[in-house]
Amino acid sequence: MIMNFPEGNTTNKLHRLLSEHYLTIMDYPRDYEGRPVLTIEVIHHFLKSSESWLSLGQEKVILMHSELGGWPVLSFMLAALLLDRKHFTSESRALEMVLKQAPSEKLPLMTSLDPTASQLRYLQYVSKRNADEQHWPPPDKALKIDCVILRMIPDFDGKGGCCPVFRIYGCDPLLQIDKTCKLLFSTPRRSKNVRSYNQAENELVKIDINCHIQGDIVLECINLTDDLVNETIMYRTMFNTAFLKSNTLMLNREEVDISWDKKDQFPKDFKAELLFSEMDAEASKVPVDMSRFEEAGVPVEAFGNVQEMFSSVDWHVPPPPSPRGGGEGLQPLKPPKPQAPAPAPTPPPPHKSGPSPPSAPPPPKANPAPPPPPHKSVPPSPPTPFNRIKEAGAGPPPPPPASKGGGVTAPSPPPPINKPCVLSITSAVKAQPAKKLKPLHWSKINRVGQGSLWAEAEKSGEAARAPEIDMSELETLLLASNPNSDKASKAKSKASSEPEKVQLIEHSRASYCELMLSKVKIPLPDLMEHVLNLDELAMDVDQVDKLIKLCPTKEEMELLKGYKGEPEMLGKCEQFFLELMKVPCSEAKLVVFSYKIQFREQVSELRDSLNILYLSVEQLISSLKLRRVIQTILSLVNAFNQGTTRGAAVGFRLGSLLKLNETCAKSSKMTLMHYLCKVLADKLPELLDFSKELGSLEHASKIQIKIMAEEMQMIEIGLGKIVQEKKLCKKDGHMFKPYRKSLKKFLASAEPEVKSLASHFSKLSKSVDALVIYFGEDPKECLYETVVETLLKFVKMFNQAHAENCKQIEAEKIAEKKAAQKAAEQKRLEADEKRKSKVQNNSKMESSFLVAAASVCVPSFFDEKNGNDLLIDEEEGFAW
Repeated sequence: MIMNFPEGNTTNKLHRLLSEHYLTIMDYPRDYEGRPVLTIEVIHHFLKSSESWLSLGQEKVILMHSELGGWPVLSFMLAALLLDRKHFTSESRALEMVLKQAPSEKLPLMTSLDPTASQLRYLQYVSKRNADEQHWPPPDKALKIDCVILRMIPDFDGKGGCCPVFRIYGCDPLLQIDKTCKLLFSTPRRSKNVRSYNQAENELVKIDINCHIQGDIVLECINLTDDLVNETIMYRTMFNTAFLKSNTLMLNREEVDISWDKKDQFPKDFKAELLFSEMDAEASKVPVDMSRFEEAGVPVEAFGNVQEMFSSVDWHVPPPPSPRGGGEGLQPLKPPKPQAPAPAPTPPPPHKSGPSPPSAPPPPKANPAPPPPPHKSVPPSPPTPFNRIKEAGAGPPPPPPASKGGGVTAPSPPPPINKPCVLSITSAVKAQPAKKLKPLHWSKINRVGQGSLWAEAEKSGEAARAPEIDMSELETLLLASNPNSDKASKAKSKASSEPEKVQLIEHSRASYCELMLSKVKIPLPDLMEHVLNLDELAMDVDQVDKLIKLCPTKEEMELLKGYKGEPEMLGKCEQFFLELMKVPCSEAKLVVFSYKIQFREQVSELRDSLNILYLSVEQLISSLKLRRVIQTILSLVNAFNQGTTRGAAVGFRLGSLLKLNETCAKSSKMTLMHYLCKVLADKLPELLDFSKELGSLEHASKIQIKIMAEEMQMIEIGLGKIVQEKKLCKKDGHMFKPYRKSLKKFLASAEPEVKSLASHFSKLSKSVDALVIYFGEDPKECLYETVVETLLKFVKMFNQAHAENCKQIEAEKIAEKKAAQKAAEQKRLEADEKRKSKVQNNSKMESSFLVAAASVCVPSFFDEKNGNDLLIDEEEGFAW
């Protein structure tokens, strides 16, 4: 049997070749929302099919195959199979040995993030199958992610911090009929919480999520740049809610999927803490998924408490959600009518990104009989295929199912038995404390698990033999306040004058609730009235989102329902919860209110972005000047590459525009971009201002279609929840008629607007593809953002080169003028020097002439004593 991991829905060459030899091929997806880790449902089907096939005999062989790029998921599934068959006991060792079978340097080329952390987490899930195969996988828990706390944030902005936002992918627990993976949550870019954090200033960052999840979940943490447009994936993680043992999931740097080359940007002490809470019971009321029926025709949900009631039975399924406000205790089960088994649904074909997890195979019953040996003429019937089973003849089929039989009457459930008693903690106490002691905030167990310390103590009677507690000594040592202090006496006198408030909610949660309520300047009785009237002026969206987070859980509502005292004696948190409990499905109504507050702004911004995109496409295609500039570039580069293989081109790729700035002369700073501007300035100066026809290009470069699609999807999902709330609120009673009227009025205007916006958005893909094709690119390979970003860079480089050319020309003119002035000055100086030299020559000639004349008339003598020539004036009788 061949386990194939194809790319998308394509049929590869190996598949066709093996089909000719009558081999059965089972196709599995290659990823789950981009991660090379498959869902628990798919892994379970893979392991059961492999186990059944190999149990038919030693001659049975499993061949696993994937095309280029599928090695990460194939290695993960092979490691899971080796762990399941107990060839390895260590998850990391099994994965390491499989990965050694291929060059390690090839793995980063197939996936951008290192998937080892998520793969090891799911391999740990697989290891638990060996301990309890009959109850694996456990039922999926419907939870709500309250928030994510980041400790020691990573450095992704180069300044020691980041701007984190989150996306969550998975199956919507509120729509269990639809099993496709979809975007469940995306942090709004316009949220006030979206901002940059610094390691030095923010050691701990808390980001609210409030998203319902169930089953396999992919959480993606993204860093936004300063313009809140460009993004970088910081880390991803994948987990399954069925294996969460508490309401907290703590992840360190080694337990998240990080890019191969960015691990050093995470501090060693980095931690991401995910906080969960149980999903609201009303929100979890969904239609029954018919594909999850057992073969015998009895729905799994009918046996919600059967494992707790009958320890001898091996059924293990999720308990049905109790209705809002329902009491505790076992509900009697009515025996279902006999029903024929529902046929196995044909799952949809896989997708490359975000595969749809198919229906799981029928779970095996307890102690299944070994599969029968294959018959020569009639092969055993194959199991339900995971994705699709392709056979090209009557060849050997896949393994037989664990059990067969249709039309089997479901057995009536045995009568219920009593719940086990909980270990009493009051039997060993003398008396209840008369004074208030310091509180001990422990985690209380409300149900005794079989085989636990508490169950054994109850059976053996050790609880009754516990030592007696002296309350007087306990009060003396652990009083909440010192009775001898002045503060204690003042507090005691004040407490005697004012009645003490009753606190039912856990102290830290009550304190946080009161802190949040202090920021809402609306009296508690009027709070829900504004919500039901959908009064947008009463509160802003941040206040409403905080109220959503403060909604009471099912346990807290049960606690408040059991309170029989005066409501005025309760604390502010408890009174707020009581106000919310007066309104059915109060959390859903707060979500509706939050959506209505943001609706106009979100729709307006999305419509503006759409208009900018359409305008940019129209301007780029209709610009004649841009077209003539590109044609000039083609002629210029062909002339530049004349005589080479790169010449005589009929066109060029869009990215080549940016290379004009990279080719420059060795002796100067002149580039081909500068030369292009020079040619256009000399011969086609009217084309130099072509960028004026592309006015929307700058704004369009800041828009990403993927983010717009996510925002459009969130608007449609939110509107769908409001439509669902409109149907459910009909049961709320006559007193909520104004709320239904306000809701109907809002939907009357919102639905046509969202429909018009969705229609406008659906035409965007065709327009964008036309733009990409216009510039000679393939829409499958080139994105709209790439086209706009490239053209914007080209426009900026062109304008800069033209400005530099203008400066160069101006500088040359100034230099020529200065050179002319300098030459004129030099010429003048030379003329003055020549004139001066001529005057000096004439003076020297006259002096020489006079001396010569005097020497002829006057005799001279040499004075030997003083060494001078003497001229004797015979008439005057003296010498000089």
